[in-house]
Amino acid sequence: MKTTDVLAQEFRNAGLKITPQRLSVFDALHACDDHPTAEQVYQQVIQSIPSVSMRTVYQTLNDLVAMGELDALRNADEATRFDLRTDHHHHALCDVCGAVIDVDAHEINLAGFDIGDAGFRASRADVIIRGRCGSCADE
Repeated sequence: MKTTDVLAQEFRNAGLKITPQRLSVFDALHACDDHPTAEQVYQQVIQSIPSVSMRTVYQTLNDLVAMGELDALRNADEATRFDLRTDHHHHALCDVCGAVIDVDAHEINLAGFDIGDAGFRASRADVIIRGRCGSCADE
């Protein structure tokens, strides 16, 4: 992910205001080393700006997704997680602890996959592999 200063400039270029709340969301994302939910980002942000609203956090995250600076991992079973890594890759999701692990795209290649009689040809596939992570495998 780009630095906070670069993201701030890109927000300005897109006609969006830069507020202390948005800067705090940028900083919270940089502080995460995993795939946080909006709630986790919010909990980080309120430590420095207690008055920030959840709506502001969601809007900032959605703006970053729309700008291509953040990926949203939507899983029907859980809250949306946000991924700072925007290159093409997949994810493994632990059914026990909920950990999300990045899987390089070259390890699973489905581009060009023909989907039966529908005439649909995939240009990109985002795969979520479910199972147990190394820490939970023995449980």
